[in-house]
Amino acid sequence: MLEQSNTTQLSDKKSSNQTQSTALLHEWQASAEKSQIKPASDQITGNHNKYTSQEIQPVSARNATVPATAPDTSNWSDALQTTLDHPPAALPRYMILVGFLFACMFGTWAWFGTMQEVSQAQGQLLPEGDTYKIQPIVTGEISKIWVKEGDTIQSGQVAIELDTEVLESEVERLSQSLKALTTQLQKTQVLIAQTQYEAAAQQTIADAEIQTQEAAIIESQANISTNQDLVFQLTTDLEANQVRLERLGSLLDEGAISKEYLFDVEQTLRDRHRAMTERQGQVQQALAQSEQLNAQLDLRRAEATKRELEAQEKLKRLQIEADDLEAKLAETNTLLKAAQTNLDQMFLYAPVNGTVASVNISNIGEIIQPGQTIIEIAPAETPLVLSALIPNREVGLVETGMPVQMKFDAFPYQQYGIVSGKVTSISPDSKLDETMGAVYEVEIALNRDHVIHEKKVIPLKAGQTASAEIVIRKRRVIDFLLDPIRQLKEGSLNV
Repeated sequence: MLEQSNTTQLSDKKSSNQTQSTALLHEWQASAEKSQIKPASDQITGNHNKYTSQEIQPVSARNATVPATAPDTSNWSDALQTTLDHPPAALPRYMILVGFLFACMFGTWAWFGTMQEVSQAQGQLLPEGDTYKIQPIVTGEISKIWVKEGDTIQSGQVAIELDTEVLESEVERLSQSLKALTTQLQKTQVLIAQTQYEAAAQQTIADAEIQTQEAAIIESQANISTNQDLVFQLTTDLEANQVRLERLGSLLDEGAISKEYLFDVEQTLRDRHRAMTERQGQVQQALAQSEQLNAQLDLRRAEATKRELEAQEKLKRLQIEADDLEAKLAETNTLLKAAQTNLDQMFLYAPVNGTVASVNISNIGEIIQPGQTIIEIAPAETPLVLSALIPNREVGLVETGMPVQMKFDAFPYQQYGIVSGKVTSISPDSKLDETMGAVYEVEIALNRDHVIHEKKVIPLKAGQTASAEIVIRKRRVIDFLLDPIRQLKEGSLNV
């Protein structure tokens, strides 16, 4: 009934508008006839005739201005006057144009634009790989517990300390012994160095004395040789003068020479004989001196050899003492290292940087055994991964390598942004979750291990939860819009 009533009203309104328009048109034509204004059809015909006549008219006639005649509006009705004074508004046309342009742009965007189809998953940050276990290698009594679950720990940091009283005493004793042996060895080495220096100095002095003695001997031998040459020369001259004297004696008898000349020759012979005797004495003296120098040289060489042997003997004795001290020092050092190793084993250190995942002891004084797991550490240097659970109904479209966008519960994504990643593994079998039912475990690698807020880098930590949106595929917007129609069509076909 409502539809029929609306239809009737629309029909009546349309008929009324048409009737009003017809009346206005007739009224305008009547006024035009009175005002000698032709209808539009007549104007068109007249214009045609005018143009036709203008073709044969001269240029001056065509260019003549015809005065316009203003229409007489006194006989027009108020409705016509109002219509002519207020033409239809252009806003509806603009709105239609804007709507058309918007429809074109929206259609283009829907046809070419794409949207991501995602699968939702909830997960928790975990370190990639297994945790590190701290286990003692000796039996001991716990004296201190330095960490608790959730603490951040650095590599080499002490986590558990065992009782060290006995081992500390042993290390102290061996340290003192090592210090004493080191001091004694240093003194012995100083004596060795001093003895070597003294022996070298004495050897240098002895060598200098021997060289001086040898030089004196060489000089003495040269003197002896020179004197012997002079003695030989004097002997030769003496013999020659003796022969000459004998010959001059016969000449004196014959009166060929004077006695004075013969006396001079005899005096010369005596002088040469005396010089020869002196030279022979000098030769004997030089020979005696040379023998003495040789004896002194032999003595000095013997003394130098003796001193060298004594120094070598002393050095040998000191070296034996030093070797013995070095052996004791090495033994003590080995014992000290062993004691320090045993002492160091009383401290359980963190092998890596990370977070304390669990502490399996709680009381001071507990006795722990070798191989017993005391502490578990989640390493920090290994990358964090998001271990997420995805419903069974959505896992069929998820594949490794798919991009993921993660929103962490501790950091609102509106301020801290979204962390990207990708799917690295999917569990081969499903498991039953109390709230989600059958689920598959998906491991997601993070592109970065931090979030940024106001230019401040905030690292992510193991145990933080996040929601992951796995980008399954990209579809056109129009496909999303047409999905309900397709579903309705498929539903009608199934019926």
